[in-house]
Amino acid sequence: MLSSLRTIRDKAPTIGFDVLRMYLGVALFVRGVLFVSHPDRIHALVQQSGDWFMPMLIAHFIAAAHIGGGLLLALGLATRLAAAAQIPVLIGAVFLVHWHDGLLNPSQSLELAGLVLAMLIVYAICGAGLLSLDERLRRANARLEAEERLEAEEREESVPSTHVPGPIGRERTHGAVR
Repeated sequence: MLSSLRTIRDKAPTIGFDVLRMYLGVALFVRGVLFVSHPDRIHALVQQSGDWFMPMLIAHFIAAAHIGGGLLLALGLATRLAAAAQIPVLIGAVFLVHWHDGLLNPSQSLELAGLVLAMLIVYAICGAGLLSLDERLRRANARLEAEERLEAEEREESVPSTHVPGPIGRERTHGAVR
């Protein structure tokens, strides 16, 4: 029992990293779905520019980034790309939308957006952990490459040696003089 607790303790940081990634992905996915189902809310957030085209373009990008990127983050697939695609959205949320609210506001929007931004930066740099599709694909590719190397080595060993007489009575095998 004590050894299993040590094993869990030793793997806990990796598992915790993955659980946070999954939660962040699900939260961003839900946020994107809410933006799509209530477009007036996101339109009100980005309408401050006074133009109609840019707010709609930004609103569509935010929804797509949150839905697609959130799903990819939750699965741990293309994690760095999914996190990096969200970073501009969260920079805008922190500095353009919530900055004027200030810290210690009852809604805590600035603090939460800043935390999500920091987490996305970490995942964009570090990628996913062990409990991700990225890791499963990496392991599968490594296994395939190892099998291909082994097959290539076996093919090289199975090629029959050809006996060619060399200069002045020396024999040559596969280009090497003996």
